[in-house]
Amino acid sequence: MLTSIAAAQLQPAKRHVCYQRCVSGDADNPKKAQHQARLKKILASKDAETDPAKRKEWESAERDELDRHQDELENMCRKICASLPEE
Repeated sequence: MLTSIAAAQLQPAKRHVCYQRCVSGDADNPKKAQHQARLKKILASKDAETDPAKRKEWESAERDELDRHQDELENMCRKICASLPEE
């Protein structure tokens, strides 16, 4: 992740280009392993559930986890690229 973040920050001269490169470099994100572990537990629980109401709760938890991960990634990239000029 650090190499792709460094590349995202050093090469482009524009903030939006840095941000796009940073977000697309999510594969190297060190927090992604934690996110994947939480998501795996949620999916296992959802698959094991037979009650439709409980399955909906697990689906909601799955969406929340995906949203949380995306928000964390966007915040991290915003901080990394903040020092670059906008235009």
